[in-house]
Amino acid sequence: MELRPLEWPRDLKPLGEMLCDTFQYPENPAWSVQTDEKEDISHMLNSFRRIWPLMRMAQVLAPSLRDMFRGHVAIEDGKIIGVTIIQRHGTTNAWVVGTVGVLPGYRRRGMARSVLEKSLVLMKEHGAEKTWLGVINGNTPAQRLYESLGFEVYDAMTDYSLSDPTLPSVSPLPSGFSASRARIGRPGWT
Repeated sequence: MELRPLEWPRDLKPLGEMLCDTFQYPENPAWSVQTDEKEDISHMLNSFRRIWPLMRMAQVLAPSLRDMFRGHVAIEDGKIIGVTIIQRHGTTNAWVVGTVGVLPGYRRRGMARSVLEKSLVLMKEHGAEKTWLGVINGNTPAQRLYESLGFEVYDAMTDYSLSDPTLPSVSPLPSGFSASRARIGRPGWT
C-alpha cells in the first residue's frame, strides 16, 4: 500500500470514482450515499475539476485558502482505496477533517488509521492546535478509531425528520387587509 498526499487536480477523477462507493454501508443503508447524492457528488467534482485553475490562483493570493483540500490517499493495485480530506478553519490554528473514507472491501485493515495519522502529522506541521471532525452517531468502528487517536466527544447533534411535510396553518388577515404577490426586481421592471 502506498500513502501519499492528495494531488489536485490529478486525484479528482479517481476520487470521484471511489467516494460514492466508499460511503456505502450495507449494515446500515440509511447512512449510504443515495442515487441522487451520487449524481450531486459527481457533478460537484466535475465542476471542481473545471475551476481548479481559478482555485489554485485563489490559493496563491489568499492565505486563508492555502490549506484547503489537503489530505492523504491510500493506493493499492493502482487505485485510491482510502482518503482523508482536511482543511484549516479560516486563518486559525484549528483544522477540520472533512472526509475519512475507505472502500468497503479494504476496511478493517488499518487504512483509515494510516491516512488519518498522516493527515494529523501534516496538520501539526502546519501549526494545528485543535482538530475536529464529525461522525455518524452509531458508526462505532469510526468512533473507536477517532477515540484511539485521542479525539474526544464534545458535542452531540440531533437530526429531525418530517415524513409528511405540510405547511403550517396561516392565520386569516384582519378585516380590510389583503395578500398579494410581492414584486421582486428593480422598480419599474415588469
